[in-house]
Amino acid sequence: MSSLYLAIDFNNETKQLLAKKQLLLKQTSTGEWEDPSRFHITVKFLAEEQVNANTALLAMKMFDEMYKPNKFEVIANGFRQFEQGVAWIGVDKSFPLYQIKYDIDECLKKCNFPLQQEKFDGYIPHITMAYNFNNPNLEAINFQEPQHIVVDNLSLWASPKCNDTYVTNCLYRVNFN
Repeated sequence: MSSLYLAIDFNNETKQLLAKKQLLLKQTSTGEWEDPSRFHITVKFLAEEQVNANTALLAMKMFDEMYKPNKFEVIANGFRQFEQGVAWIGVDKSFPLYQIKYDIDECLKKCNFPLQQEKFDGYIPHITMAYNFNNPNLEAINFQEPQHIVVDNLSLWASPKCNDTYVTNCLYRVNFN
């Protein structure tokens, strides 16, 4: 089992600040906690397998050449939960992420990447905190102050599972201007 996805990566300082937010959840909740070193904003899930990784690489290079995105800022603000038991932090001021998703979709299509039907309707930028999360009073947890995050990259990740643990490998990174 493996996966291939596109994500916005964070610097270590941002990951440490988000880890403090995760601690607020851990104090009153149960779940399988995301490793803070892996915090990111998923832009697009590509595949369960890496069989088309070379095509995805071509699309990333095309995206880098065609669009040359500029850095921008988003705001991590508030805990939320998907019905599937995933706890996450919402991302405000995220319109540029939708544009990036649209642009990379166009590049993937031009490279004939076999795009899947999206599992869920609509893209919701978020930062996953936990899986199999359980806290019926999530809204009552004080997020404290919003976290400003500079978005300065888009990366292609492969995440194979080895000995019941996912190992993430960055295959290609586009740094924004």
